Amino acid sequence: MEPQPGPICISRVMLFSKVWREFDRGLYQFFKNYIFVPICEPTFSLGRKVTGVMVSYSFVLLWHGFYHHNIVWIVLNIIALLLEMSAKSLYAMESFRNWRERTISDVNFRRILAPLHIVPFAFGLYSNIYFLGGSEVGALFVKKIWEEETVPIR
Repeated sequence: MEPQPGPICISRVMLFSKVWREFDRGLYQFFKNYIFVPICEPTFSLGRKVTGVMVSYSFVLLWHGFYHHNIVWIVLNIIALLLEMSAKSLYAMESFRNWRERTISDVNFRRILAPLHIVPFAFGLYSNIYFLGGSEVGALFVKKIWEEETVPIR
């Protein structure tokens, strides 16, 4: 039996789905083999994938406990993953891909995608602040960034 490799540094991961795939490889393999794939088979439709994600994250929440900061952590993770799944589904549509190839060059498409990667990064950042710091620390960050003046202009 070979142990799983250690976790990767998540600060350089561009796809949110890869965070879970690479950070805790054993947990990912367990959820994939025994929860996600059995729920998604045989069609792997979007509805089945969403259900698989919800059930998998429910087990993570059950393991860590039904505390406010864990619920926020899980919900933000689910939102980020669903956004990524939606974008992948959109790009998998042949009509969208054909339109994109006709109207936007590869270089410009990458330029559009680059700032869009901030969205799942922000969800991941906030979720980890809640997970590691608790509800009080998470609320302080949310208040400071969204309600208060972050950079005083005088």
